[in-house]
Amino acid sequence: MQQRILHLLFYFGMAALSIGTLFKIQHWPYGRLLQSTGLFLEFLFFFFVLLEIILSKKAGVYQKLIFSIIYATVPLAGYFLLPALALLLVVFIAGNTYLTNVRTKFMFQMEKRK
Repeated sequence: MQQRILHLLFYFGMAALSIGTLFKIQHWPYGRLLQSTGLFLEFLFFFFVLLEIILSKKAGVYQKLIFSIIYATVPLAGYFLLPALALLLVVFIAGNTYLTNVRTKFMFQMEKRK
């Protein structure tokens, strides 16, 4: 259930962010609202990812520190330093990488060893 919620947050956030960016480029109404909604959903996604990493008993302290730094700074740096389309790419790559590789590798692989 928790993984499903993370997936929904990530993909709905990406959809709203993408459509909002399209609306902003075309100068259609509600582009800023859609972008803000998408960014808020992505913020929630990254917040829950950080919470999951920090509260994990399976990951080591070093792994927790590295992933916390990465998933806290990438969206913020992208939001302040990159234009909207590059931000979309950065958020998509970071979120998709976490959902497909990192989460499975570090959070669930440790259970098999016990």
